Amino acid sequence: LSELDGSLTSPTFGAGNVGAAVFSGTTIAQLAAQVAAVGGVAVWVQDVSGQWFQFNTLASGPTALANDAFNTAFAAGFPGPVAVFVVRAPGGPPSAPPPPPPTMPVLPQADGNLTSPTFGPGKVGTAVFSGTTIAQLAAEVTAVGGIAVWVQDVSGRWLQYNTRASGSLAFVNSAFNTAFAAGLPGPVAVLVVR
Repeated sequence: LSELDGSLTSPTFGAGNVGAAVFSGTTIAQLAAQVAAVGGVAVWVQDVSGQWFQFNTLASGPTALANDAFNTAFAAGFPGPVAVFVVRAPGGPPSAPPPPPPTMPVLPQADGNLTSPTFGPGKVGTAVFSGTTIAQLAAEVTAVGGIAVWVQDVSGRWLQYNTRASGSLAFVNSAFNTAFAAGLPGPVAVLVVR
């Protein structure tokens, strides 16, 4: 990336209240503004050690201390694309796209790259896939030691692709293969399982 623009892809809420998205990076304030713009009341992000942190967009004044751990973890901001999970209030407004960025998006576009997952001591790590084919996603996940990947489809359903399923077990990937038959648009937030 040559520069960061602070944009947020549209969260895939579907019928649920949590939607995966990709934040292009910059400051906590810019992330909070983008999350609020899409109707989010909170956002979850994993740091490089794999620990999860929540930022509450409604916390201010005396309640702002609810964001202290997040503010400490990401004090330097976000140096590049990061997978985020936006939470909206139950019964919240339907998903709306974020306002357009001030310049052309600088996120990677459909070149099949996967950012390094933030596993830490756990078995699940967040990452950003720039998009292309299912085969390319499977190859990238396998290359980082992953055995499966979870992605939200356009309706907000979480679908799993098992990189080890082949032959008579390939049917376990049928829902994923159907949902993403035309490929995965980039960028997309993913959960990699190792």
